[in-house]
Amino acid sequence: MNPTSLRPQMETKDSSVKLYVRGMSAAERILWRCYEDSESGCWVWTGDPGCPRYGQMRIGGAGSRKEATHRLVYAALRGPIPDGLVINHLCFNIRCVNPGHLEAVTARENVLYGRHNGWHGRAACLHGHTYTDENTRVDPKSGARKCKTCDRNRAQEYRDRKRAA
Repeated sequence: MNPTSLRPQMETKDSSVKLYVRGMSAAERILWRCYEDSESGCWVWTGDPGCPRYGQMRIGGAGSRKEATHRLVYAALRGPIPDGLVINHLCFNIRCVNPGHLEAVTARENVLYGRHNGWHGRAACLHGHTYTDENTRVDPKSGARKCKTCDRNRAQEYRDRKRAA
């Protein structure tokens, strides 16, 4: 299966993804702007990279909000994204929209998956404390890794300042 083979017969599984422009659904429009990387199997979005480099497109015409292309394709081909979950790129290519490379996970799982596969690059925080399971927490809002040692040090410095005042 590749983006070209899906173009003519695409059917959406998520009834909320009724996004038609000029007779094409949003997922069909996305697939027209992709190519299949023969090495990785990724369906690479060639349109607007948006910010922070995830593929994005407007689904409601000029002035409408941009949506992440990988989320639109996931919802159209695999079903609605459950509340509280994010889409993880198993291939680590953030421009990939291949539904076989995408899975719905919690923000924590997404961060941990990347960390255990060397995606995050840094093995330590800015102060040199190693990111280990015991020394790392995941911010529930942003999904970012946080150093527990630095958290404790900041809390202690705050308490010391309060006592001194």
